[in-house]
Order: sequence, then C-alpha cells, then structure tokens
Amino acid sequence: MSRFHGFVGVLLASGLGGLAVGQTVVGQGGDAPGEQTQVEAATVVRCTNEPSDAAMINAVIAASQPGDAIVFDGPCQITETIKLLGNRSYSGQSRTGTVLWQGQGATLP
Repeated sequence: MSRFHGFVGVLLASGLGGLAVGQTVVGQGGDAPGEQTQVEAATVVRCTNEPSDAAMINAVIAASQPGDAIVFDGPCQITETIKLLGNRSYSGQSRTGTVLWQGQGATLP
C-alpha cells in the first residue's frame, strides 16, 4: 500500500457532516472552480472529479497556514502528487466517505 493510499484511508474514515459557519469553500457548488468564498473554521476543497482537482488541492494546501483545517468534498481525481504540509488537519466532508482516486494514466510515486 502506498503512502497516498494510506492517506486516502484516513480521509475515508473521517467526516464532518456539514459545513460550519465561517468556512472558506474552494471549488464548485455555486462558485466557479477554484474560487474562494470566505466563511470560518476550515477550507473546504470542492472537487469536480476532473484532472484539475489535484492542482486545486495543492494550491489550497500551499496557501494554508499552520493550524488550518482542510476538508475535501469529493470525489477528487488525483493526477499528481499531493504535497501535504504539517501542522494542518485534513479530513473528508462526507460522513459516509470522501473518495480521492488516482486518475487514469497518472503515475504517482
């Protein structure tokens, strides 16, 4: 099992069950993909199940600050290495599981 698949297992086991007031939402769901809407508590990455999801995830993580919570709302298609930074929490939005999957043709270490 790769390190990434272990991370996916952690995400699949987690869930927050609804957005708290004051979150930053990144992605679609009324907003343009990648657009941020300020709300409080966490940054929600709304994936579109497209190859661009991985770049959006990396951009959100790179822009985050120590102590930030990053929440994935999937499914998220992963086509490049996701660079996780320390001192942040990563979790899935859904109580039943958030899916991060390796896109076809993607070669990940």
